[in-house]
Amino acid sequence: MKSSSEKKACFDDLPPEVKLMIWGELDKTYDKHALALTSKSHSQLFEQPFYRWAVKSLSASRLLDSTPLLASIAAGGSVSAMKKLVAAGADLSHRGGSLLCTASRKGRVAMVRLLLEEYHVDPNTHGTDVLGLANTPLSAAASQDDCGIVTLLLAAGADPNLQPYWLDDFTVLIDTILDENFRVAALLIDAGASVTAETDDGWPPLLWALEQRNVGFVRKVLAAIRETPGADINVGAPLVLTCRLDDVELLRVLLDHGADIEMREREPERYNVLEFAIARGRVDVVKVLFEYGVSNATIGTAVDNGAVVAAIGAGHTKMVQLLATKGVPVNNTPQTYVAVPVGLRGMSPLECAVARWNKEMVKILVQAGAVARLTPRERSNLLWRAFLRDGEGMLLLLIGMGVCEHTPDEPSWSVKPPLHHAVSMGMVNLVSLMVEKGADPKLRDATGDTALTAAVKGRNHRMVLALLGDGTNPETWTRPSEVLAGESSKRHMHCIDETDNSGQTPLYLATSCGMEDIVRILLARGSRAIHTAGRVGMTPIEFATRYKDSPVSTWYKGQLTNIWSLLNNPASARIDRELVASW
Repeated sequence: MKSSSEKKACFDDLPPEVKLMIWGELDKTYDKHALALTSKSHSQLFEQPFYRWAVKSLSASRLLDSTPLLASIAAGGSVSAMKKLVAAGADLSHRGGSLLCTASRKGRVAMVRLLLEEYHVDPNTHGTDVLGLANTPLSAAASQDDCGIVTLLLAAGADPNLQPYWLDDFTVLIDTILDENFRVAALLIDAGASVTAETDDGWPPLLWALEQRNVGFVRKVLAAIRETPGADINVGAPLVLTCRLDDVELLRVLLDHGADIEMREREPERYNVLEFAIARGRVDVVKVLFEYGVSNATIGTAVDNGAVVAAIGAGHTKMVQLLATKGVPVNNTPQTYVAVPVGLRGMSPLECAVARWNKEMVKILVQAGAVARLTPRERSNLLWRAFLRDGEGMLLLLIGMGVCEHTPDEPSWSVKPPLHHAVSMGMVNLVSLMVEKGADPKLRDATGDTALTAAVKGRNHRMVLALLGDGTNPETWTRPSEVLAGESSKRHMHCIDETDNSGQTPLYLATSCGMEDIVRILLARGSRAIHTAGRVGMTPIEFATRYKDSPVSTWYKGQLTNIWSLLNNPASARIDRELVASW
């Protein structure tokens, strides 16, 4: 007798349909055990009385018509088993669609041909496939990229536009495109699948094909659209989609087929392709659009809708440079906010560039004529916007290029004049430029300080040098004589001894705080306030004399003694290289 493993292996080796027909449907344990002991071959099982008895028993109880049994045979592709079941009385009239769906999804060509040609199952019936989906045979085959079965079904009259229940608003063609089964999709188009049907979000097959980036198949869809009466290539704004994909090749294909540049997408931003390309910095796309020809009206609309401002805000310098080269009015303020981000609305292009701290962009806009469009208030806004960012580099650019005035008349958010603000922020180079451009160091802020007294109080040696400088090397400065003082230091004498709100001169402030280096600079530039008393009634020389030997002088580390010497011999005040290097 054979071992139990050998006997079990004999049954496990049976085809699935035989297991379903015999093993799964025999209720008595004895019968199952008897079958497990069977050592007959597969062909003998199909001919022996035992098999005929099983078929007869199953047929009598209508189990031959059970969907799992028939579906299993259809999925397995056993044509002979299906024929035997039908011959034994199995009824396919109500299950043909499901069986055809199952065979189509499993790729059983012979079974599909049997069901279509011998049993005349309708290829356009809905059914449940092996995955339990409410499907159609054509959709089931298309999902598996099975060109052979798709061809069989189409030849048998399958409708390529029949909508499977489980696809909702998707057609078989669109679903096939999404699966990237382009050979099957081409067969469907050739069979008359609709290239105009849209999903609920308004996307026709062309947009889905573009998203897959298959140029050959896109051409196939475009050819079908051209041959379909009433079909429009521009539905859904395919040009905008290609721009989103940044695919220049597809863009050219669409333009060659007559796609409309002015067509706007429905959602989410309602751009046309030019606006989107500019706002997103798609330089190559814009070049192609200009190559194919963009009307002035389309360009004007893009500018008015804020596409240029959006590009500036996103830092697309190359895009703005290209537009300026093409003669696009890049400095026009937007009239609407279709493309403008929320944070940039209400700004001119130049103000947007300053807000984004893009100096290269500012240069491009200025070269394109931005300054001529600015009102005095806008210039003032630009200056103070740059101060908000503590950006000396941007301020140097704006004032140096003449975009902003060093002392605008328009009110600002600061109680300080721009020069004082630069002093308080330690912007030495900016202060030098503003003084060179004509900023008045005598101008006082709300506290009554001049720029020089503010710099002295801030103990900023370099700032004092910047306010009193004239472009020459500080090492060459020498104190002018009493007679020549008005001529040689004319530029500085009108502010060097101006007092603060408490009547203290810069020299007294520097002396009383023990700032020897600043005292040296003031004397070298011609300060005459050595004997000028402030509101406290004490002159710089008196302060130094009184406190140079006092214990308080230790606070200044002996600097009062050196200051006293300088005040008694102001002509000795020199600024050497080591001193400049130490600052």
